[in-house]
Amino acid sequence: MHIWTILGIVIGVIILVSVVVWLVGYSGSSDSEILKPDGTITGKALIVYDPGLSGGTKTAATYMAEDLKSKGYEVKLASVKSGNLSDLSGYNFLICGKPYLWG
Repeated sequence: MHIWTILGIVIGVIILVSVVVWLVGYSGSSDSEILKPDGTITGKALIVYDPGLSGGTKTAATYMAEDLKSKGYEVKLASVKSGNLSDLSGYNFLICGKPYLWG
């Protein structure tokens, strides 16, 4: 009976930690950054993402931003919570990323 008590406590701790990680991850990030190409700027792009639970959308947005930067674009990479997204003028591209949950 003692082993079942320990196993129950371990499972409870795992569930508790999972819930806390999920809640912290869902709060999202309010990051915003501008990536500038090394050479001449050929245009401007805005990539807005919702980081979601796992941050996978931010990872995908970062890959897209790096690709556009390598092609000469100045890229603003911003979380939907960054709060500085009111002016959308002057961009050649606007890319929005949203998490895709449950499959």
